[in-house]
Amino acid sequence: MPRWAAGYDNVASDYATVGGGYSNTASSYSATVGGGSTNTASDYYATVGGGENNTASSNYATVGGGYGNIASGQYDTETYAVVGGGSTNTASDYYATVGGGYGNTASGISATVGGGYGNTASGYTSTVCGGTYNTASGASSFAAGRRAKAYHSGAFVWADDTDADFSSSGGNQFNVRASGGVRMYTNSGTTLGAQLLANATAWTALSDSTKKTDIRRVDTKAVLEKIAQLPISEWRYKAQPDPSIRHMGPMAQDFWKLFGLGEDSLGISTIDPDGIALAAIQELQKQNEELRTAVRRYAEELNELRGLVEKMAARTNQENPKTASAAFSRNTSESTLKEIAR
Repeated sequence: MPRWAAGYDNVASDYATVGGGYSNTASSYSATVGGGSTNTASDYYATVGGGENNTASSNYATVGGGYGNIASGQYDTETYAVVGGGSTNTASDYYATVGGGYGNTASGISATVGGGYGNTASGYTSTVCGGTYNTASGASSFAAGRRAKAYHSGAFVWADDTDADFSSSGGNQFNVRASGGVRMYTNSGTTLGAQLLANATAWTALSDSTKKTDIRRVDTKAVLEKIAQLPISEWRYKAQPDPSIRHMGPMAQDFWKLFGLGEDSLGISTIDPDGIALAAIQELQKQNEELRTAVRRYAEELNELRGLVEKMAARTNQENPKTASAAFSRNTSESTLKEIAR
């Protein structure tokens, strides 16, 4: 059968080709080794482009180059596994791919490792784009960064450079470990968005005065009156399967009708209720201070009246001791009360 082998100590058989190099072997039908050293293409249409000690051992498997890489299959059939390069990488299932890096493994059907070090993509259509010691073992899972572990189907796990495992805990989760904080912007100028700061447990909305315009004063009394008109209900979402999960708050349509704040009548931003609550608190504080002032004034007047009563009682006691005790009983005359008030 036609075969072609150039270079030194190379072997080609059954329409196979070795382009050059040293101690390379193309040992199956239409297998190809382009060059390099100690490379092996040992199944139909398998290809090793070059490098050293690389192996393409299943049908249509390809190793582009590098050192000690393996593109293989679990079964004696077409796997189309690919290792682009790097060192000691393995692609070992149907359509599995390792782009490069060191010590990476793509062992699931259509699994991909882009590069990095010590990464494993073993789930069906799973992906590790790069980084160090990441694992994507769930179907359609994604892992990146350092020691990210996407163990569940549909899990997305991104881990920062902290030297500790960070794992998914359930399917279809979005997991991020960012010990330096998270910033998310919703416009190209990075002037709209929110941040989850380092060591924080709640989002901080961007609220810089230099990023705002059309600023207006608020009628706090009107805000408080609108709050009094806003229906507050207890309810649950139709899409939440657990009927025991309940919430409390207004309906977006009622909120929009009274305040007209936010983007539309179907949602309520956390910014606007916070501002409304602060405005209402300010109004309540003003009203409370007015009441306190009135109470102080009434207390002063009461003290003055008490003084007058004590004086009148003393005078009455001197003039007519027998009637003093009744001078200010429930039957005290209106004229006497007017006298006391003068």
